[in-house]
Amino acid sequence: MYAKQSYVFRALLLLLLLAVFPSHAEPVLNINQQDTHYQLADVLQFRVDESAQLSLQDVLQTQDVWQTSDSDIINLSFTRAALWAKLTLHNSTNDAQDLLLVIAQPLLLDIQMYEQNHAGAWEKRASGINNINADNSLRHRLPNFSLQLQAQETKTVIYRITASNLVFPLSVWKKEAFRNNDHIDQYIKGFYYGMLAVVGIYNFLMFFIVREKSHLYYVFYLASFISAMACIEGVIMENHGEWVTRHALLLLYALNHLMLFFLCFYAAIFLDIPKFYPRIFKWMKIAAFTALLTIPIPFVLGVHGFDIFHTVLASVVCTLVLGVGTFLLFKGNVLARYFMVSWVMLLVGALTYMMTILGFLPHNFLTGNAIQIGSVFEAILQSLGLAAKIAQMKKDSLAAQAHALELQKQSNIQLEDKVRERTHALEGLTAKLAKYLSPQVYSSIFSGQNDVRVETRRKKLTVFFSDIKGFTEMTDNLESEVLSGLLNNYLDEMAQIALRHGGTIDKFIGDAVMVFFGDPETRGEKEDAIACVHMALEMRDRMVALRAKWKNEGIYKPLHIRCGINTGYCTVGNFGCESRMDYTIVGGQVNLASRLESNAEPDQILISHETFALIKDVMACDEKGEITVKGIARPIQTYQVIDLQENVDHSKRIISAQHEGFAVNIDMHKTSRKQAAAYLRELMEQVEQ
Repeated sequence: MYAKQSYVFRALLLLLLLAVFPSHAEPVLNINQQDTHYQLADVLQFRVDESAQLSLQDVLQTQDVWQTSDSDIINLSFTRAALWAKLTLHNSTNDAQDLLLVIAQPLLLDIQMYEQNHAGAWEKRASGINNINADNSLRHRLPNFSLQLQAQETKTVIYRITASNLVFPLSVWKKEAFRNNDHIDQYIKGFYYGMLAVVGIYNFLMFFIVREKSHLYYVFYLASFISAMACIEGVIMENHGEWVTRHALLLLYALNHLMLFFLCFYAAIFLDIPKFYPRIFKWMKIAAFTALLTIPIPFVLGVHGFDIFHTVLASVVCTLVLGVGTFLLFKGNVLARYFMVSWVMLLVGALTYMMTILGFLPHNFLTGNAIQIGSVFEAILQSLGLAAKIAQMKKDSLAAQAHALELQKQSNIQLEDKVRERTHALEGLTAKLAKYLSPQVYSSIFSGQNDVRVETRRKKLTVFFSDIKGFTEMTDNLESEVLSGLLNNYLDEMAQIALRHGGTIDKFIGDAVMVFFGDPETRGEKEDAIACVHMALEMRDRMVALRAKWKNEGIYKPLHIRCGINTGYCTVGNFGCESRMDYTIVGGQVNLASRLESNAEPDQILISHETFALIKDVMACDEKGEITVKGIARPIQTYQVIDLQENVDHSKRIISAQHEGFAVNIDMHKTSRKQAAAYLRELMEQVEQ
């Protein structure tokens, strides 16, 4: 009876122990033959050391404080505490297993792994940024430790981890399986960074083509984003040595702040914020320069505490940028559509990845690479947006050009009307002014050949003076209206003759006419002199017709001109002051021409020896006496111009006719045939009266 009761008691005790001990037994990860990758939810144990002062011995002595993680990832977020994690593994196969413990977070500051050897001692290996991943079993961007398990062997490993933002995603791989998976991961990352690099190069080249700043800001943003992703994923630590590894976290913060700086300016320029919303642009600039100017802080003060500021600043900038994009989207801005869709893609990718890290979503290819997928779509859509901006700028430019051309066309029409009106007025004015100037002087001034300023020069000219003999005495017997008509008629006839021969009319002084040849236009000294004498002969001959015309108008006293011509160097140009000037000639040679005119007889053309020397081959001249001129010490030899050589009959120089009550003597040395005929006609008119 007693034996039976004892057996029942033992059975109940065994059931009690079976019910109690499982709740306190350590969880174990069983390594089997089939699986190559193991998740650690409900297997990984952890405890938090708030003081970060506990040693391994302290931890081993307090076994009752361990907690079992219900997720593959332990996340303490921003903390100064140390995390202790414990994992017990059991090889349930009959073969030795070569395992690799991989931490999928390359930015942990300090990682220490303790493994108990066969003698019961704990051996330590170290990895993480501060340790430059010194004891990594594989040269890889992620901290990793190898672990050998013999058949049916059980081992426990303990980790101590510190970081400013402590996330501990531990996983267990069979080593060969990890290598194979990593090869695929390398191809994916190569494709990812290659895609972003292509987008960056494309937009960089586009900047030099279109010179639009948003392309350049986006290239800088993309470069800083790619570099930051390389830090987050540990790529730069794998390939760029000890210094980069040790300062990877500092570099990440610096790159993130640069990324925020360029993001603000890219968003502002791309969406034309400075042009339409200057106040918003002011706040964006404040946020951008806050990000830029705070870059040195973690290098000086360390990362602890700065990580919270960095997170807040990034949240503010992203909220500001997305808020502006949303505001413009509701305003109907076409570019805001590209902007918002692209950033939403990146934001969805980032949130998906964070949800995966926190265990809310399962880990697979899409969730594990959500940031990369989102950022590739963001880069492509932003490039499309930049292309749309170029198209819009081109469209706006064409519209602006068309509007400007229309305005220019209207302005040109108005200007042409005004110019036509002003030109008409100027033509009328210049036509009036031209009557006060010699045509040659007028033409030289308006063509720009001569400047309207007080300026003179020395030049050899042929100067002509003429006046009407006895005109002053006749003015006393004529009414002023008749006198004015006669004088104007005479001067008009003389001016037309002067212009036909190319003379420059200097001035009219009463009945006196002053003309010179050789400026502003010249045909050479000799031709100028010949032209001047030709003009004088035509004027003398024209007076015959004018005398007959004036006689018919009641002026019975015959009017005869006398002419003086001299050739020599004169000073010619504008004389006077800046507000009033005359284009004329001065000098002793001008005075000599005037004295020759005053010494000439009626209908006589008296010239100097200098003029005679130039025209003697063309004109028939008679030598006259010498005259003295004030200012010239020597006597001046004079000559009388008879006519052109071809019009003079040298064989018969004296023509005479004598009858009872009638006698005529014509000295052909002193007159021309035309002039003699004119005298005879006048004589006949007197006889017929």
